[in-house]
Amino acid sequence: MKFTFQSFSSEENLNKQEVNNESGILINYMFTRLKKPIIYTTLGLFLMIILGVVILQHTNYLDIKYIILNDNILPDPEKNTLLQNANSKSLLIINTDQIIKNIQNKYHAYSVVAAKKYPDTLIINILDTQLIAYLYIDHIKKPYLFGLNDSGKIITNPSINPDQISNLRQPVIYYHHSIFKLSDFNILKAGSIISNNNVKSILKSLYLIKKLNSSFYNKIHLINISGSNDKNYLKLKELKTLFHYGDELSVLKLMKILSIEEDITTKISFRKIDLRFQNVIGIQ
Repeated sequence: MKFTFQSFSSEENLNKQEVNNESGILINYMFTRLKKPIIYTTLGLFLMIILGVVILQHTNYLDIKYIILNDNILPDPEKNTLLQNANSKSLLIINTDQIIKNIQNKYHAYSVVAAKKYPDTLIINILDTQLIAYLYIDHIKKPYLFGLNDSGKIITNPSINPDQISNLRQPVIYYHHSIFKLSDFNILKAGSIISNNNVKSILKSLYLIKKLNSSFYNKIHLINISGSNDKNYLKLKELKTLFHYGDELSVLKLMKILSIEEDITTKISFRKIDLRFQNVIGIQ
């Protein structure tokens, strides 16, 4: 009985081996039959992709036609400046890292993000910048416009186009020509630090209010400095009210404006509000 059992077991193993061999042959046959079509299909798709990229590179379909910076479409001269050294004008292969670097250099930005919107638009958002305010010196012979950081350092090259003021995102400190002294501002060029204490005090207040409430900071449009404290005022964007702050624009006075801004915007219309007193006085 033992001998018979061993013979039966060997025969069963032999049958299983034959079945496995037949299955392996069938699989190899099927793979061999399918291998060539798969290779041809993959190769065809790869060639089509390469051909498509080459065609798009030699046409203007994907060329960047618009750059939207913080929701504003840039004019062509400024757009072309930002595209310098970006290796291509095609949205498909544009070097966005170089674009971001150009933005950081031009706008003194800390944080920048860029996104592609096919077929022809590059969207850029500046999240934060070291530029706190612009200083506009209303000099009789030659006006000056500079970008300043919170310590009073000039970080942009001077501009003499006063029409730019209405389009600037940061607050503008308007320094009246009647009190202008060149000695108060040292050498007016990028890299130098101004020595005028009044302007430096305003910059520090703007820096602090930006940290406390950035949305309110973004609403500040103009800070006027004249020869008389009665004529020193602050103006918000899209609001006609003038906030007279006296000899110094402190953070506390900015907080006063913030506390009453909603009422002024929605309920009461004032032509002038005086911040020099403990109780705010408004003139309709």
